[in-house]
Amino acid sequence: MSSLYEKHGFGLIAAIFVLLVLASAGAMMLNLSGVQRKTTVLALQGDRAYRAALTGIEWGVHQSLNLAACPATTTLSLTEGGLQGFDVELSCTSSEHSENGVPSRTYELTAISEYGSHGEADYVRRRVMGTITDAP
Repeated sequence: MSSLYEKHGFGLIAAIFVLLVLASAGAMMLNLSGVQRKTTVLALQGDRAYRAALTGIEWGVHQSLNLAACPATTTLSLTEGGLQGFDVELSCTSSEHSENGVPSRTYELTAISEYGSHGEADYVRRRVMGTITDAP
């Protein structure tokens, strides 16, 4: 025959177990929420870095086609709007060609945009390349 005294404390152990499981689940959810927020911020920064690199390419296209200038390396520090704080390093190489007696020039542009310093949590870097020509 079992007595009532043998069953005391079982409910307390079960309650402590349930509390521990719920507390660890809550802590895990908070951690995942923080990771998700950081991932979203880095994705946004990555897109801004890509847009900054495209800005460098557009500037290089303007210099190449409108001014016939192809600087080997140029650094642009962006200061306006959502691209504030980005540095863009633009490199350009050109080559001359002739097709059916018509001379033309081809430009190869590479833009590397960076924000922050390497090793920091908010550091992003993107590279965009483009080729254009002034051929008719």
